[in-house]
Amino acid sequence: MPGRVGGGSGGRGPRRPSWAARWRFIKRRLPYYIPVLSWLPDYQMSVSLPGDMTAAATVASILIPQGLSYAQALVKIAPVHGLFTCSVPVLVYALMGTSRQLGFGPEALICILVGNAINEWNGHAVAVGQDPFTDGEKAALAATLAALVGIITLLLGIFRLGFLDSILSRSLLRGFVMAVATIVMVDMLNPLLGLHKSAQGTAPPSLSPIGHLWWSLQHLGGAHLPTVVVSVASLAFLFLSRLAKMRSPRLRYLPEVLVLVVGSTMLSAVFGFEAMGIETLSRVEGGSVWPQWPSTPVPPRKLMFTAVLISILGFVESIAAAKTYGQKYRYSVSPNRELVAIGSSNLVGACFGAWPAFGSLGRSAVLDTAGATTPMAGFLSAMMIFLVIRYFLHFFQFLPKAVCSSIIMTAVMKLFETDEFMFMLKMRAVKDLGMMIGTFAVTLVLGIELGILISIGVSLLILVRHSAQTRLAIMGRTVRFDPHRGEHRTVIEPVEHAIIVKIEEGLFFGNVCQLRDRLMRVEKWGRLGVHPSEKLPHERAAHGVRNIVFDFEAVTSVDATATLTLYELIESYLERGVHVYFVKVRARCMHKFRRSGIYGDLLDERHFFDKLRVLVERLESGAALEHRQAGGIASAGGDLLAPLPPPALP
Repeated sequence: MPGRVGGGSGGRGPRRPSWAARWRFIKRRLPYYIPVLSWLPDYQMSVSLPGDMTAAATVASILIPQGLSYAQALVKIAPVHGLFTCSVPVLVYALMGTSRQLGFGPEALICILVGNAINEWNGHAVAVGQDPFTDGEKAALAATLAALVGIITLLLGIFRLGFLDSILSRSLLRGFVMAVATIVMVDMLNPLLGLHKSAQGTAPPSLSPIGHLWWSLQHLGGAHLPTVVVSVASLAFLFLSRLAKMRSPRLRYLPEVLVLVVGSTMLSAVFGFEAMGIETLSRVEGGSVWPQWPSTPVPPRKLMFTAVLISILGFVESIAAAKTYGQKYRYSVSPNRELVAIGSSNLVGACFGAWPAFGSLGRSAVLDTAGATTPMAGFLSAMMIFLVIRYFLHFFQFLPKAVCSSIIMTAVMKLFETDEFMFMLKMRAVKDLGMMIGTFAVTLVLGIELGILISIGVSLLILVRHSAQTRLAIMGRTVRFDPHRGEHRTVIEPVEHAIIVKIEEGLFFGNVCQLRDRLMRVEKWGRLGVHPSEKLPHERAAHGVRNIVFDFEAVTSVDATATLTLYELIESYLERGVHVYFVKVRARCMHKFRRSGIYGDLLDERHFFDKLRVLVERLESGAALEHRQAGGIASAGGDLLAPLPPPALP
């Protein structure tokens, strides 16, 4: 009887899973993609809620003044958009994020890039004869950047490109961040000193940061005294408060920024700061906002470059903070799922007029210190900010802009982290110090966008250069008697008439290109790290190399390009009369060798060994036999194989 095709009863083929089975599968997988479903059902109100509520109130007291300050001083749009950036993306991240302590919201560095893009395109519109952007158009441009950043990060997460957080060199990134902090501090001089009140007007936007600083120093005589008093008092209060918090653990929950904002707003309303010439936020509108997709006067494709830069920088900082607390509390943080969470948060935030938001290490530290144990803390802080937007925002109309600039000034000072710089000095890492200082100088002179572009470009070049160099180690015999010094001591010496090359990684098209040149140098000098200008040793010129051994123990894979390169390399060795041997070749690599003809056409089973010691003993016995036939004396034998030491520097 002929067999039934497809299996199953009655020849109908395999049964499809029922709807109940499909639902069970979706229910099992859904918490992985929507993390709130994994922690919310097990949330213990009595255990976790007190800490989460305290952390939410603490971080909300920081986010509210930060959002207002960043909006008017850095992004230069209506302050309400700062509060939407502090709430909507935070709410979405609490549902989608994998970190329990990540403080999500606006970041000073990102705000600078967004404000720089708005200022640049506004200047471009004026240069071509168009009207300057209105406040609504500036806000729409910021929201469009948030939408583009959301799309970019979401796609990066979907295509599992979370490894991109490792492409930026820490030295280059630190130099760039410190340069940006310097630029912001220079930009804050005008509102802190009230230089806009001078008869000469504000500094032209075309000035470089150094030119802007020089202009401010030239016009110090035009500073507005009441504004200077408010600025100095605000800065002194913030510095003294943080100093007191460092010395007294009881004050660690003191929301000094919120106290400053509330206190200065009340003083401004009572004593009439605006009548004294001190600028305030004046009109701050809150209420409800219907979500809508942003429409900007600048085509989105022209904002793509800035959006990519913001996405990379923001993700690097976010994942660093998330991994820090994941390691501290022993839970996993997936970079790919974090990218999806960041993308979703910014896409939803863009519909409410928010600019790009990311995680912050500083806010994460506040959440952790205040007792946050789950993402519920972020959810509650977002709800608190929604209440402020709906009912209390109009009270901030008397807030002096100089106070906002003081908050910005103290925030960017935290970007000057000297720990890494001191560590590089301690390690005498001249190359890393040079990259850090060079990036700082380039960004300061040429501007933020060119600085970050150069930083990313140099990081990629370093990464490609590092990946393109084949990792090799030249092996030798461990001998107990040094024939050159005539004394007993452990020495590593090369095997006579042979080179043993240990390849320490898989071979592919990216790292195999330099293999031939590096092997030629090894064949000539007997080791790596010798400068080509050095004289060829007499003994190597006289004897040469008769055998070359490739130790493949660490080679896990070989692609087609690398296999072809090896084929040509072996062919050239055989034509010159050099014997080629392989040791510990894995089955996956041997399969490529058979298909390419390396095994079969060029070499046979006599050239492949399972143990390096067996091959070395055979080569040494052959060399000893040649010595005896020639009337010479064989060198002392060894017992272990080890990498040759690097050559001594002159």
